[in-house]
Amino acid sequence: MLPIAALMLAGCGDGVYALPENAPELEQVTYVNEKDKEYTYNTIIMNGRKYAAYGTMTGNFHDREVETCVGYTDGDKKQRVCTLKATGDYIMQTRLDGCVEQPLFYRATDTLGKYIYTPRYIASLDYDLWNGENAKEGDS
Repeated sequence: MLPIAALMLAGCGDGVYALPENAPELEQVTYVNEKDKEYTYNTIIMNGRKYAAYGTMTGNFHDREVETCVGYTDGDKKQRVCTLKATGDYIMQTRLDGCVEQPLFYRATDTLGKYIYTPRYIASLDYDLWNGENAKEGDS
């Protein structure tokens, strides 16, 4: 019985969500909407690029959509940030401690007002920052 239990535990890893060695804590800052300073948004800075909260998961999302885990946020190594294979204009923040919560997708703020590809598994949460003239997305 012991060898079976050891085999089962060996299969329980973080997989694509594994933190790289010396993984950085990614900086989070508040983004102020220039058109309406009343609205602020949580952002994550990765490799000098700022990403603002955009949406959550819809439909089918599979781990194979994740390119790599790049770091963590909030001083919590279970709060992972990952890049996506489909596009570099979005990143995903997800929690790995068994909590039932959907991942949150962040969109690069340098895409405001631009047509970009949005994968089908990302559903907009209709934040004002991304609505109206800012909401330009390509076919998903």
